[in-house]
Amino acid sequence: MVHYSKLPYGPKQQVFQQAHFYSPPKPRPHMNEQQFTYNHLGRESDELIWKLRKKELNYFMNQLLQYNVSPTISQSLFIQTVRYTLENEEDLSGTSGEKAQILYTKIKEEYRQLFSILNPYRIPKKNLEQIFKDVIIKTLRIRYPSVDKVWSKWNEIEGTLSSGLSGVNVGHNKLTVFARGRNKRLVSLDWDGISWLDWKKYSGTITSSPAAITSNNGSRIHVFARGESSQLVHRWFENGKWSKWEDLGGQLTSSPAVTKSSGNCIDVFARDTNKQIQHIQWNGKEWSRWNPTVIGQVTSAPAAVTLDGDKIHLFARGVNRELKHAFWNGDCWSEWEGLGSVILSSPSAMISSESHIYVFAKGSENQMVYKKWDTNDWTDGEVIEGEITSEPTCTLCQENQIYLFAKGKNNQLLYKYLG
Repeated sequence: MVHYSKLPYGPKQQVFQQAHFYSPPKPRPHMNEQQFTYNHLGRESDELIWKLRKKELNYFMNQLLQYNVSPTISQSLFIQTVRYTLENEEDLSGTSGEKAQILYTKIKEEYRQLFSILNPYRIPKKNLEQIFKDVIIKTLRIRYPSVDKVWSKWNEIEGTLSSGLSGVNVGHNKLTVFARGRNKRLVSLDWDGISWLDWKKYSGTITSSPAAITSNNGSRIHVFARGESSQLVHRWFENGKWSKWEDLGGQLTSSPAVTKSSGNCIDVFARDTNKQIQHIQWNGKEWSRWNPTVIGQVTSAPAAVTLDGDKIHLFARGVNRELKHAFWNGDCWSEWEGLGSVILSSPSAMISSESHIYVFAKGSENQMVYKKWDTNDWTDGEVIEGEITSEPTCTLCQENQIYLFAKGKNNQLLYKYLG
């Protein structure tokens, strides 16, 4: 005899289980595609659905499969969601995330009976909402791959931060953000694709903002910082375990910056006691010694990004508080050039999916400012409203959305995204 009251709820355990009920199941509503109506959907809808089926829908179907929703049901619901999005998104404004929230609310209200087919599976509400919002965002991104994006509002998460932050993309729509917390300890916060988890704390003492990066196709996370003796310290996460802190020497007078170059190399930069930028490299087997880079003094920590495999771009604040830029062309370093913006913090830089370079920093009124290299020239500086109290950090997340992080007035984490 099957005792329904004893069956576990939630994601499947080690044995396969059907949808769960406190009492024997009632007949489920049937999937009826005619419940949705479309006025002007044609070839565009079919082509977009084919792209999603080919690239993305399996991922979302696997998420629902954790709750034993059959692929047939989940695929049908996702396709209806895509079609509804195409039919109704044109009159909406805002970021893709804000549009997704509105569309999900509408589709749940208008087609409540259709979505009730998922009720027996007892999927947590926030998980279900995030899955369908992600499908809507994917739809918008594929339909408008080059549409002008807008910044979301600032969001905040409580914390006791004592430094700037560093964020890394650790998987499909997943992020980890590192910072220095109380007692000079490294802390981190994970976004699991649905919600922010709790802060984690790590042993050891750091005296700067951390710098994080992934390697080995994302399977290893590296964190760098300045140690108690002004040396570079490094630890990494792989196969579910953190290493101990590793001492890489040097005399740092700033936070480090890290980027990857060709040949699986990891390049770390920091300001030395002469206020010039020094460099150390992991070549896949061992660390090099510290080497000088661009001649000239800077007054902040550097930022570093790599374009086209081995062209490294450095950014820092100059002696007159101007944003400076230099690059390695594969053979030698250029001189520092001024980019015209006055900044009050160390800069942060990233490469977008379109191979554009974005550089962010705290501006003269404690707001965030940024410039962009669009393959031809630097754009004029732009302002992002809102007060921040640290250097910003930036990273790419879902569908190449740019995420920004900074410390707020109350030592909390602030974040926003371009989408």
